[in-house]
Amino acid sequence: MVSTFSVLTIAISILGLLGLLSFTIEKRAKDICIRKVFGAGVDNITFMLNSRFFKLFLVALILSVPISIWGINNWLEGFAYRVTLNVSDFLITELIIFLLPGGIVSFKSWRAANINPALILRDE
Repeated sequence: MVSTFSVLTIAISILGLLGLLSFTIEKRAKDICIRKVFGAGVDNITFMLNSRFFKLFLVALILSVPISIWGINNWLEGFAYRVTLNVSDFLITELIIFLLPGGIVSFKSWRAANINPALILRDE
């Protein structure tokens, strides 16, 4: 039951990330197209869009790891037999957290960078 709700929570958070990313790209579509017209490459536009989200991911990881270590240690103090916390467990989790949403953000940013500027700017 915990696994099911964990997967459901991750799916809901990814949908929220997709919504936020789609809103950001839609809001900045003219900016992206103007940069593309003036010669910005796909890599520059993708980096511009990715940097904001990866900064948020980094701040979230920096805050969550010490809090989770403290919370797990406090919770485990109530048990007679304790397990030791491995750094590798946290590193694997951080890698998954960076790869899954990072891949989604990178793919959506790449798609936004490959938009034909004429389609967006034709009304201006």
